[in-house]
Amino acid sequence: MGKGTHKIFRKLKSVLHGIRRNRDGQDLIEYAMLCGFMAVAAAAVMPTNVGTVTSTIFSRLNASLVYVGTNGS
Repeated sequence: MGKGTHKIFRKLKSVLHGIRRNRDGQDLIEYAMLCGFMAVAAAAVMPTNVGTVTSTIFSRLNASLVYVGTNGS
């Protein structure tokens, strides 16, 4: 191996030691994992027809607003 290869390995070793010692991003990862778990749990608990029910509610609301808007009330 040449001199340049040893320099690259030393730099890589230095970077890996820095990553191992740096704990700043640990909290962010834990919060992201918690949010992911909560999303999966919520999806498992919700009924499968939530999208249909929500769509029906917004369609009825839209129809009511259009009716009120066209009658000038």
